[in-house]
Amino acid sequence: MIIRSKTLAIINLIYGYLPCIVFLFGWCNLFVSIPTSIVILVVMVLFVKQMDNVDSVKVEVPIIILTLVVSSAFCLIIGYGGLFANFYDYLKHSAVIQDLVSYDWPVIYTQNEPAMLTYYLGQYIIPSLIGKILHNRIAAELFMGFLGWIGVYLLYLNLMLLTKADNSRKQLLLLVMFFLFSGMLVPLQIIYNMLPINGFHSFLKPHWFKVNNWLLQYRSTLVALRWVYPQYIVPCMGAVMLYWNKSYKYSAFLMLPSIYFGTWGFLCLVCLTLLRLAISTIKRMKFNFDIISVQNIVVAMIGCVFLSYFWGNIISDKPDYTKLSLILKPLYYIKAYLPFVLFMFGFYVLLVWQDFKSDSMFLAVVVILLLIPCFKMGYYNDFVMCVSLPALFLLSSYLFRFLFADNSKQKPIKLRKVALSICLLLACSSPMMEFKYIFPLKKRSFPQRTLGIYTDRDAKVYDDCLKYNYFTYYPENTFFYKYISRK
Repeated sequence: MIIRSKTLAIINLIYGYLPCIVFLFGWCNLFVSIPTSIVILVVMVLFVKQMDNVDSVKVEVPIIILTLVVSSAFCLIIGYGGLFANFYDYLKHSAVIQDLVSYDWPVIYTQNEPAMLTYYLGQYIIPSLIGKILHNRIAAELFMGFLGWIGVYLLYLNLMLLTKADNSRKQLLLLVMFFLFSGMLVPLQIIYNMLPINGFHSFLKPHWFKVNNWLLQYRSTLVALRWVYPQYIVPCMGAVMLYWNKSYKYSAFLMLPSIYFGTWGFLCLVCLTLLRLAISTIKRMKFNFDIISVQNIVVAMIGCVFLSYFWGNIISDKPDYTKLSLILKPLYYIKAYLPFVLFMFGFYVLLVWQDFKSDSMFLAVVVILLLIPCFKMGYYNDFVMCVSLPALFLLSSYLFRFLFADNSKQKPIKLRKVALSICLLLACSSPMMEFKYIFPLKKRSFPQRTLGIYTDRDAKVYDDCLKYNYFTYYPENTFFYKYISRK
C-alpha cells in the first residue's frame, strides 16, 4: 500500500474541518453558516488541486494491521472512550460531552450566573451530535474515543511520511518512538536533586520541572495524548500541512481548524508560519507576497467567526495568575530556563543542527521552543505546555528523520546518531513513569456531570480553572450571541 502526502492531507483536512462545519450549523445562524461553509469547501478544492505529492511511502498490509491493533490498544489503555478511570481531566471531558448532548446548542447555563459554554469543542462536537441523535451520552463518549484513536493513527502516518520511514523495521520502531518521545525531564530532575539547589520541588514527577514558583513543562507525546488529545491532534496535523505546503497562499486555511481544537496550538502555528516567512525572507533577501493572498484574507475573515465565539471568555475578568505575563527575573533564566531548554530539546537540536540548519521550518521550531518558556500563564503554566505541542511534534519528526537516514557510514554522523539515540532512551524514563499512573487499569463508571454547577464565580471550588476556562458569562452582551449564534 502506498501512502501519499496529498491523500493524507485531504484526510487531515476532513478530520479538522468537519467539526468546524458542524459547529457553524449547530451554533451559528444560517446567514453565517451557509456562506462560510461554502467558502471553506471552495478553498479546500482549490488547495487540493494545487497540492503536489511531496512525500510517499510504501507500507505492507501486515504492518498496517499490526500498527492499527497496537495503537488502538494504546488508546484504550490511556483512557480513550472512558472505559478506564485513569486521569482527572477525563472527568472534565465527560462533563463537556454531557452538556453538549443534553443541552440545546449553543449551550447556555442558567443555574447560577448566566453563561455560555466556551471551549475548544472540535474533538467533542461530532461525538456529541451522535449522542444527541441516539439520546445516549455513553455512545458519544465511546465515539469520541474512537475518533481520538483515528486521529492518533493519522498522526503516526503523517510522521511516517515526514521521517521517510520506508521499511517495516523503521515503521514499527517509529510507532514506539512516537508514543515515547519526550524531553530528558527525569535526567534533569536527577541532576537537580543531586545539586544543592534551593526551591527544587519536582524530583521524579513525570510532568513538571519546578524551581521555586517557576513551573515548566514540555509534554511528552504520551502525556499530551493522555491528558490533552482534544487540543493536540489537529494542531499537530496543521503543523505537518504547513511543512508540506511550501507556498504561503493557503497558510490561513491550513491553520484555521486548530483555533477550534486548541487556541494555544493555533497560536503556535501562526508563530511558525510568521517565523518561517521571516527566516526565508532574510535568507533570500526577498519577501514572499503569497502570504497576502486572497485565500488567506478570506479564510482569516472566517476565523473571526470562531474568534468571536472565544472572545467573551478571553476578555472576561479573571484572577491575575491566569493572565499571560513575560518573566523578567534574571535568576529564573539561570536557575530554571537554561537547564530546562537544554534538557528538554537543546541537546537534541545540537546533535542534528548540521543536517537541518538550512531548513527554515526547523529554525522556526527552535526559535519558538526557546521563546515559549519566557512567558507564564496560569498556575500550571498552560501557555508553555500547550503552545509548544505542535513545535515539539515537528521537532520529533526531524530527530527521527535524522536517525532513519541512510548515511551512517560517515563516522561523525554515526557518532551523532548514537548520542541522539542515547538521549532519546534516557528521555523515555519520563513517559515510562507516566505508566505507573495508568496501571493497574480500573474500570470506569459513567456518572452524569455538568459544568453548569461551576458558573458561580464567588463559590469556592477545588479548581478555580473550572470557573474561568469553560464559560462566557452574560453571553447576551457579546457580539457572537447577538449577531452570529442561533437563537
